[in-house]
Amino acid sequence: MKETLPERMIAVLEKLGEQLAAMTNEQRGASLAQLEARVLGAVRAALPDLLGEVVRGSVPELQPPACHRKQSCPRCGRGVRVQGWRPRTVRTVCGVVRNERPCYSCRSCHHGFAAADARLGLHPSTRLSAGLHTWLVNLGGTRTFARPPGSCTN
Repeated sequence: MKETLPERMIAVLEKLGEQLAAMTNEQRGASLAQLEARVLGAVRAALPDLLGEVVRGSVPELQPPACHRKQSCPRCGRGVRVQGWRPRTVRTVCGVVRNERPCYSCRSCHHGFAAADARLGLHPSTRLSAGLHTWLVNLGGTRTFARPPGSCTN
C-alpha cells in the first residue's frame, strides 16, 4: 500500500518545485555553471525543512500518542509524565533544524530529559549533528592554517 506524504513535507517539495520551474523559465540560455549554482542553492535552502519533516515523522516520541505517554527516567527508571514542550535547534549537514519536543523532569531524582533527543542520539548540550561534527573535524584535520602576518613563529 502506498503511503501518503505528510502535508508539511508536500508543501516544502511544492515550493522547491515552483522555484525550479521558475528558474527554468527565467534562466533560458544560461550556462551550466549558472543553472547548477541556482539549483544547488534552491535545494540547499529546502534541506533543513525537509530534514525537519523527516525527523518529525520518524521519531515516535514526537508524535501522538507516544509524545503524551510516560517515559522511564534514564537515571532512576521511574515513570515520568511530560512537563512541557521545548524548542531544540541543531546544526546539521543539511542546515539548521528546529523542533519542539516533549521534555520530562523526574520528581524522584530531579533529572531532566527529552526522550526524542535520546532517540536521535543527541546529548543535551549538543548543538551539532554527528554528521556535521565529523565533517568539521575532517575539514580541520585536512587543512593547513597560515599564521597571520606579523605573528610570532614560536
